[in-house]
Amino acid sequence: FSFSYDLYHEVAIYDDGITQQTMPYHEIRNIRDHGYTLTDMDFLVDENNSVFIRKQLDHSITIEFNGQDYDLTAKIELRYYSGSHPAVVASRLIDSGIKDLQDDLWTSSYTSWAEIEHQYSDGTSGRQVYEAEGMRGEIESTLQSYKILPDSDLRLISAGFSETTVRDTVGLPENMVICELHRTYEVVYNHFSLSYPVNEYEVWYDDGALRLEMPCLKYENVREEHNLRHVGDYVGEERDYEEYYFQQYIYGNFGEAVHEASESFQVIVYTE
Repeated sequence: FSFSYDLYHEVAIYDDGITQQTMPYHEIRNIRDHGYTLTDMDFLVDENNSVFIRKQLDHSITIEFNGQDYDLTAKIELRYYSGSHPAVVASRLIDSGIKDLQDDLWTSSYTSWAEIEHQYSDGTSGRQVYEAEGMRGEIESTLQSYKILPDSDLRLISAGFSETTVRDTVGLPENMVICELHRTYEVVYNHFSLSYPVNEYEVWYDDGALRLEMPCLKYENVREEHNLRHVGDYVGEERDYEEYYFQQYIYGNFGEAVHEASESFQVIVYTE
């Protein structure tokens, strides 16, 4: 949402039918924004038996007018509809973790869970375990047939994640939002570059009273290894060439597992 401050100052204009002129005036200047604070308020049950969690937002600015500073504060009541009475009005995290972890060479799957204690509008309380199944991480390989290079002086320029991260919402179970994160690990050489899609999951718990990121696994220490092996020299029908065999490996730590993606292809260097 947005809101605004309506700031006015008056300007007098002299006009006797012959002369028209703006008379001296002061204008509002030097506006300073002090940000905002959020304060918890008591929940509200309205006449329709609807339960609202409430917070008060206080935002303030200072303006200068005629050499004096004036403080202005906007007070806004924020309401979140929690449900019909009795509904959740407060929550706190009891415990959380990861379970059902299954590791493979290039992927892992697991379940993220969180135990939440709820306080309800009728004064009762209770606990509930929320689970996000099918969480996973994987490094994808690509396929290359062969490459023709101008020479065999292959040098690594850089290796790392690109700056772009794409988040797709893939699930909305009760009070949770599950997102799949797409990143790209790029290996750049002086003659070509290779890209490897890296996929991870994250899950957020949000019931209006409590918002937190549930446990998830992310890739760490992603690294590359490669080698270019000379196979032989050949005399072709049209051009002579050298043949090489290139291998690229990508490794990434995912929890206690180490995932691997790899590809290999023929490299041709024409000698004449």
